Amino acid sequence: MIAPPHLPARVAVIWLELVAQHDDEGESIQGPEFDAYCGTVANLRDAQERIAEEGMIVPDAKSMPVPHPALAIEKSCIGELKRWGSRFRPVTKVEAAF
Repeated sequence: MIAPPHLPARVAVIWLELVAQHDDEGESIQGPEFDAYCGTVANLRDAQERIAEEGMIVPDAKSMPVPHPALAIEKSCIGELKRWGSRFRPVTKVEAAF
């Protein structure tokens, strides 16, 4: 399986990871909405990596401590993924038969 060429590399990695979890090679989930979902997962992971590397509190332009801006991105991504619900969860061959 090859990720769609229009996806940025970091999103394509997620796309391939999630498609590999489906017994039908992702045929039941592919499309623009799945691409957007993968982009949201990539953004969530990027935000979490930045927070892990830089800490939850960072200095602002005046060197005052503020919550890391990536915390808001993380929260937004989690909310978006919750709205998708289980729509893109892996489907096993047994479930697909029903």
